[in-house]
Amino acid sequence: MTLIRRNTSLASVILQEPSVIPVINRFGIRLGVNNATVEQICMAHALDCNFVLALLNTLVNEGYFPENLLMNCGVGEIAGYLAKADNDCRTTLMQNVRAHFARLMTTVTGESNMPMMHSMAGNMLTTLDRALEIELSTVIPALTSSERDEAYRIVAAHAEVMSDCWSEVADLRSMLVNLVNGDMDTNLLYAVIVAVGALEKDLRQNNRLRQRIMLPLLAGQESSSL
Repeated sequence: MTLIRRNTSLASVILQEPSVIPVINRFGIRLGVNNATVEQICMAHALDCNFVLALLNTLVNEGYFPENLLMNCGVGEIAGYLAKADNDCRTTLMQNVRAHFARLMTTVTGESNMPMMHSMAGNMLTTLDRALEIELSTVIPALTSSERDEAYRIVAAHAEVMSDCWSEVADLRSMLVNLVNGDMDTNLLYAVIVAVGALEKDLRQNNRLRQRIMLPLLAGQESSSL
């Protein structure tokens, strides 16, 4: 995607990258943005435009490195966003996966490996929920209470944990596409795949924030791409 700028229409960003919808929702921005630019939307919601631009570009552009964010923003702002993202993931994205899976399982008949995949999904969500709880209760508070070196160590270790969680979600989506068998409602199967895909993308994007923004801020140096 092309670089998002102050005068970029937010609607055009959403149309090209619908995955930013939960991101802007975390800032209190809802759909119905008309032709307003990113800057106009930020002004209307009393948001730091540089911060929002750096965040959006980091999430949707693989090669983007948020130099302005590193110069103008602090660890606390990124931590605040991650806290919102973690809570949203637990209350919305993960619940969507659970709900769609539950509906799908009522339609499975005969021999099928879907019960096994359902069990895998339950274990994966439990592990992910535990990892998010640790970030909210331990990792984020450590950013303000620990020495910078210690905070860096904690975030780096947690980013690895979250990377493993993302990999598990990605593996589940791949299995749902490539290995599923048996009779079931295909529309509900599609809904499960979409819900798992949305969770996977959100986890991957947020881990890019940890590795591309949070760790460089703590280390005072640039990082490599995720």
